[in-house]
Amino acid sequence: MAAPIIAQAVEPTIAAYTIDSDKSTRDLKQSLGSSESLASFDEKNPFSNPKIAAHWRQVYEDSQYESRSAFDPEFQWTAAEEKKLVRKLDWRVCLFACVAFFALQVDRGNLAQAVSDNLYGRLSDLSLSTNDYNNGNTIFKVSFLLAEIPSQLISKRLVTSAVATKTKFRPNGWFTDREVKIVVNRVLRNDPTKGELQQSIRMMSDMHNRQAITPKRLYQALADYDMWPIYALGLICFIPISTPATYLTLSLRQLGFSTFETNLLVIPSTAVAICNLLLLTWVSERLNERMLIALIQDLWALPCVIALRVWSGANKEPWATYALLTVLLSYPYCHAILVGLSSRNSGSVRTRSISAACYNMMVQLGGQDDKPLYKRGNSVLIAIACLSILLFLFAKFYYVFKNRSRARKWDAMSAEQKQDYLDTTKHQGNKRLDFRFAH
Repeated sequence: MAAPIIAQAVEPTIAAYTIDSDKSTRDLKQSLGSSESLASFDEKNPFSNPKIAAHWRQVYEDSQYESRSAFDPEFQWTAAEEKKLVRKLDWRVCLFACVAFFALQVDRGNLAQAVSDNLYGRLSDLSLSTNDYNNGNTIFKVSFLLAEIPSQLISKRLVTSAVATKTKFRPNGWFTDREVKIVVNRVLRNDPTKGELQQSIRMMSDMHNRQAITPKRLYQALADYDMWPIYALGLICFIPISTPATYLTLSLRQLGFSTFETNLLVIPSTAVAICNLLLLTWVSERLNERMLIALIQDLWALPCVIALRVWSGANKEPWATYALLTVLLSYPYCHAILVGLSSRNSGSVRTRSISAACYNMMVQLGGQDDKPLYKRGNSVLIAIACLSILLFLFAKFYYVFKNRSRARKWDAMSAEQKQDYLDTTKHQGNKRLDFRFAH
């Protein structure tokens, strides 16, 4: 979800809007209204003021925004039309994306299932040690990370615009001309900066930039220190859970369960985790709170990893150990919240392209000499879980502090000063004084 435009209590000039990335989907629904004629609410349309409309039209033209031909400040549509179009997007775009990601996860998740087989259930059958298994997982993660950035950059070159769905073999495209205008204007009225490319005239953010990311832009994205708290969370907050998950099938086989039993026993935790993922993400958007809601994941994991470390029956009593691991791995997964934050808080296309890639990092723990109880590994997991909790709180405080600091400076400016800042500032992306971080 991208940044809504928040109208402030000043004369409606260009300076009357700030880029607030911390608004929920509920705010978008409210901004669209519930009447039959959505466009009748001029106060919900930032382009209802001719000066603002002319400004952004010039910005879109200067940046060669690919959907600028569909931009129409006076365009009107009904709630029924929009609902029908959103359902079309859900079925034709989101459903395909879900199936594609499901296929991706099945493929890359097969390693854990493979080691439960009779042939591979014991690493010794392949003359492999636990350290070899660790190294294999590490090589996979490193390879995944190295491929992540190029894949993100390639995706920025692919067609993603509603106005570019027509081809020679599908001349009608996915949308009618009216639906194209609804899609484009609905998005732009929610956030005018989505149509702005990174040009020297304005350094804002957009979701569909086709400019190549040069080594300099890559460095600038990686050097964006305001994104580092999210990168750090992506690096450590999943370790207390991802490590037991990596070893789950091996642990169950070592506890005496058969291959068939092992594959069945991993299903409950996966099913519950999916439900908790959806619930946690929904609660986060509903309450418009992200860091503190995501913190629930590590608060869930900490008692479980402590039990794995101090309980004498851990990795000895089969069913009790399985129950403990199932509770641990049924955790409320906060990945969707954090990867959304990496996009919300990027504020520029170069950072948005790289941030999701940098976020996808994990580490494996536990070695050959730590078998079979993994006391040292579980001790490290406890320490990392505690560190992750502190990091969530730090990230929350950091973004709140940055927003309040900027708000004080912004609110102290007159409308003319705000206008002058927007016209002359060299600040880019999330470094702009009118940008607010999601947290």
